[in-house]
Amino acid sequence: MSLFADTVHGSNESRATFRQLSRQVFQDRSNVALHQSRLHVALSLPGTEPTQGALVDMFAGCSQATDTDREMALDFVQARLNPLLVAKLRPYITQAGLPLSNALATRWSVIASPSLDMPRRTMRCNSDDSRFHAQNAVKAWQDHDVTKQEAFLEHCVICQDKLAFLLARRSLLQQLDELPAAWKAVGDRLEMMVTES
Repeated sequence: MSLFADTVHGSNESRATFRQLSRQVFQDRSNVALHQSRLHVALSLPGTEPTQGALVDMFAGCSQATDTDREMALDFVQARLNPLLVAKLRPYITQAGLPLSNALATRWSVIASPSLDMPRRTMRCNSDDSRFHAQNAVKAWQDHDVTKQEAFLEHCVICQDKLAFLLARRSLLQQLDELPAAWKAVGDRLEMMVTES
């Protein structure tokens, strides 16, 4: 399958295909075509994490990938990824040897594994999850669902998910002059965590 073939449609079908390709990549790490196919399917999944995980696996575990293979793969998916991540991976196009344990691996990686030199929040929840939690929190606020709002605020404190809180806070402040008291208290608590760490 070419890296530039048509995308697989349907979330369930894409997830199943991604899982199948992940098993194949794990068993045949040096198969460039499998890595390319897996990257392609990752783009049909929501969020950035599947794409990042598949790309990091290719860079860390595919010994047969040439500089051209890595460059094409990065160029193919870079629009989906954070520009900082792209900048961190770009040097590894020509210098093979992204460590198997590294801070760029995600829970979708099957060859590479996340190292411990990453922010604590990232180990507890990824940015895709943070965005999802923030969207649900804003909806809970709009629906006046106090229970879901409290669950969100508790999540932010326990997981130190400052990203989710900041995203939800920004949406609320576009509609309000100031945050509700419970939200303000959590915001103050998260700020204290930043100064303590």
